[in-house]
Amino acid sequence: MERILVVDDDEGLVHFLRRFFTKQGYDPHCCTSGEAALKMVVSEPFDLILLDYKMAGLNGLDTLKEIRRLQVKTPVILMTAYGTTDTAIETMKLGAYDYLLKPFEKDQLQRLVTDALEVNRFMKEVVS
Repeated sequence: MERILVVDDDEGLVHFLRRFFTKQGYDPHCCTSGEAALKMVVSEPFDLILLDYKMAGLNGLDTLKEIRRLQVKTPVILMTAYGTTDTAIETMKLGAYDYLLKPFEKDQLQRLVTDALEVNRFMKEVVS
């Protein structure tokens, strides 16, 4: 069962995503801050990370930078309601797999997650 880490300070969205991913057959783990996400990432493996852009404390971009500094190769999808072209470019330069604008449709989310998890599986096969 593939493990997905959801990081967002919107508890309603976290609840929705936990239920959505559980119904899809994934093993979701959730937290509400970048700091908590970093603690989880260094202590256990994930197959995908969904990360909110705008959070109190450590924001999504800073959390992504730290995840990459720690050499964690897990695909990261950055979610934001504050999307601009500059944000998208910066996100991709920092090594995010992709970028998801809020609000998003379930099918859009599912398609992106499926693609990212497939890439993650291929990366693991190459390394094995």
